[in-house]
Amino acid sequence: MSSVQPFSSLASVYDAIFSDIDYGDWCAFTLSQIPGWAGETLEPGEVRVLDLGCGTGSSTLPYVGCGYDVTGVDASAEMLAVAREKLPDTRFVQQTFQTLALEGRFHLATCVFDSLNNLTDPNDLLTTFERVLAHLEPLGWFVFDCNTRIGVRELWDDDRFEGEVITPSGSVRFLWEHEFLEDSQLGQVTAHCWGEGFSFIEVHLERGYDAGELSEMLTQVGFCNITCMEYPDAAVPDSDSPRIWIFAQHPA
Repeated sequence: MSSVQPFSSLASVYDAIFSDIDYGDWCAFTLSQIPGWAGETLEPGEVRVLDLGCGTGSSTLPYVGCGYDVTGVDASAEMLAVAREKLPDTRFVQQTFQTLALEGRFHLATCVFDSLNNLTDPNDLLTTFERVLAHLEPLGWFVFDCNTRIGVRELWDDDRFEGEVITPSGSVRFLWEHEFLEDSQLGQVTAHCWGEGFSFIEVHLERGYDAGELSEMLTQVGFCNITCMEYPDAAVPDSDSPRIWIFAQHPA
């Protein structure tokens, strides 16, 4: 198998592998937990949403379905190509989190499915928080999920995620293997995918971030009203929570 850049070849099979993810529920959960959500007072077309790490556009789709003015941002040209085919009337921009530079401001910025864990340098995460704050309307919200340190250490049972899916091009097998690298404190996922006439390997690295350090970083760059919770019951996370959701507001 040939080794390729993360989130490149994976774009062609990503939606099939993760077809069980209910992005609509994530959207509903997000909107239900925002106090004084702008969507309650503005016409849908006036609400501007920024979907960071939008990938193939599946996380963007529910907000488009609400009638909002949505912009999707991702660093992967291959993932964005799929997103543009899926949502041809939606604006998608290829940028990194750290270099985010768009015109206008947004009422809501989202970043889901542990996309921010791909920032393995905490300084890059801090820069990302600064860039997001600069793109929010006063009193706008930033909502994201994040694998915690224990979540990255203990990602899957038996450190394996495997199966077979059917795509328009045929059957695809996948075997993803997880290893926690003690020296760097990073989680490494080696994703093997193969089907008729193709095979590839992508190596992904993630750093876990706990609620306290995320709150401290968000506060440092100027966010306020920071709340950490679990999905789907909005429970207060504890030290064993593998994944948390963070809600942070732009000050008035």
